[in-house]
Amino acid sequence: MLLDDRLFYKSYEIIGGEKIMAPAAPVYHGNIILDLAYLFKDYFKLSKNGRVFVDDVDVHLPDGNIFQPDLVVITDKNFSIINWESAIYGVPDLVVEVLSKSTRRK
Repeated sequence: MLLDDRLFYKSYEIIGGEKIMAPAAPVYHGNIILDLAYLFKDYFKLSKNGRVFVDDVDVHLPDGNIFQPDLVVITDKNFSIINWESAIYGVPDLVVEVLSKSTRRK
């Protein structure tokens, strides 16, 4: 069994043709994403017209930029941009990036 090479490298995004690596997010960052994901997932479970993806999903935009938003929403009308084996190729209906301010407590 071969391992995916991506397991050995830090994740990065390509913005404006430049490879961008970011440090790990603060601990609470994941909880915020999880809360948002549950809200969207509950909505789409009832409406049955979309999907929610979190973390480590590559989004390939038509302009060549590749990024990994914290949360991605794709509605049924845009399901064709999802390649279930690799990534999202196109413009999602919604992307969420949780921005963190350092709030280190002493």
